[in-house]
Amino acid sequence: MSYDLNLLEGAPNGRIVRIGWDGPLDSFFLQVIDEPDDRTQENGDEFTQIIWKGTSPFEFPNPDDLVDIARQYAVIPDDLVDRLNTDKRDSSSAFAGRVGTHLIGESALRAVVNPEQATQIFAALEDTPRD
Repeated sequence: MSYDLNLLEGAPNGRIVRIGWDGPLDSFFLQVIDEPDDRTQENGDEFTQIIWKGTSPFEFPNPDDLVDIARQYAVIPDDLVDRLNTDKRDSSSAFAGRVGTHLIGESALRAVVNPEQATQIFAALEDTPRD
């Protein structure tokens, strides 16, 4: 589940601030993107990425740091952290045991991840049965 947040006053037209929980990655994510304008469409760009965090497994196990970053771009609802944590709790088990979840974890190990992330990935893979 993800939430598009209301922008701060003065934000550029076409800006989107989206925060949410990615079950297969077991990580919260934050996107701040600008939709294409006439100039970017001429270049064939679909959007301009300002921020995209939470793209690897276990990168953001809690939403607090991402909410702090999002606060620079958007109005943060009082209950956002609670909603995000509820989304995590409600969806986390839905991906356990799926082949895709296991493959995402394995492929992340080939990418550059910090040792803490690698430990979490290995632990999750050991607890996740293959289909």
